Amino acid sequence: PLLALLGVALTLSGCGGDEKKVNDSPAELTSQVISGDWSGHLSVHGITTDFDSQVTVIFDAEALNVRVDGSLTSKLVNFTGPQNFSVILHAGSKRATVHLPSKLPLLLPSCFYKDVEELPPVALLKDLLKDQMKSRKPDGMDGDLRQWVWDLPGNPGVSGHASADLDDGNGFRKGSGTISVDTNETKLDAATTFTSASVQLVKPNSSLFEVPPTWGKCVEAPNSTSVSLGPHADLVAALLLASADPHRRTPSGNSAADFAADA
Repeated sequence: PLLALLGVALTLSGCGGDEKKVNDSPAELTSQVISGDWSGHLSVHGITTDFDSQVTVIFDAEALNVRVDGSLTSKLVNFTGPQNFSVILHAGSKRATVHLPSKLPLLLPSCFYKDVEELPPVALLKDLLKDQMKSRKPDGMDGDLRQWVWDLPGNPGVSGHASADLDDGNGFRKGSGTISVDTNETKLDAATTFTSASVQLVKPNSSLFEVPPTWGKCVEAPNSTSVSLGPHADLVAALLLASADPHRRTPSGNSAADFAADA
């Protein structure tokens, strides 16, 4: 009897059997600073590039602002990286600003912006995101991480999927995606993965989402920007949609410890 009781006690405490951890809690908007490796393969109209980048993503869950700093290595035509880049998406001003300090074989200024007029007001967007997140539990577990999987809407000529893995604190740990577009206007295939090296659940300093004077004069992106960028247009778009090792420095010179708001 004593051995039976001991076995029951061990099982209830999680020390017995092979029962895996299950967490079916929905995701929550959470401010965080993430650093990790983002890599992938991109082919547009027969022009192919493989890329790998070290990135730091800063997300403010209150203001819904996003900043990405990184160094990207890619092979495109006769051009090989690495190239530093920064992207700031300021939800309040509905503006995305891109900084490309290194010289690229593209007819673009080193700093340019694009106004995203379609973006809803921050309060409305936040409510929409929260409602969507609350209504969907994880699709399963990837080890100790909750995993969500999405199939792209079934538009003609478009297929693909995406996945995201979050920890118990809603820190973004892993993600992947594929997309294939085959229409009269566009032929594109892409596959990307992101794996975080570390995550800090901190509220970022609001000044990080202001365009620094060191970026120089920023001009409005021409209407042909997506065409001029070629394959890199999709990289920039992916960065804008993205939601830290405390001692790793980004190309902008910051460490993750610098990203936390002043106490």
